Amino acid sequence: MKSWKFLLITGRSLKQGQAAEQGKFSPEYINETTTVEIGKEDAEKLGLSDGMEVKLKNTCGEGIFHVRISQGLPSGILFIPYGPSANLLIPAETGGTGMPGCKGIDVELLKER
Repeated sequence: MKSWKFLLITGRSLKQGQAAEQGKFSPEYINETTTVEIGKEDAEKLGLSDGMEVKLKNTCGEGIFHVRISQGLPSGILFIPYGPSANLLIPAETGGTGMPGCKGIDVELLKER
């Protein structure tokens, strides 16, 4: 299976924050936190469309995510809202800060279907 390398950034999203109000086990929260945003140029190059499933993996772990094409992301960057699925890909090392790094994480993207 072919894979492509990207840098992952994680962070808060408006939809993630709104869905958290309904509960972290709500379908809305789970849907938002299992979505990966990819720039339009990268999505076209890889033949991805909204809603497709992809696998992201690195040395920390792996997970299945639904694609959302974003007009605002530069080529080579992926975005996932904070949540349990993103945590699978974030290194545990904190560098003494108590907070793991959640930006610029190397990941591989594999098409699931």
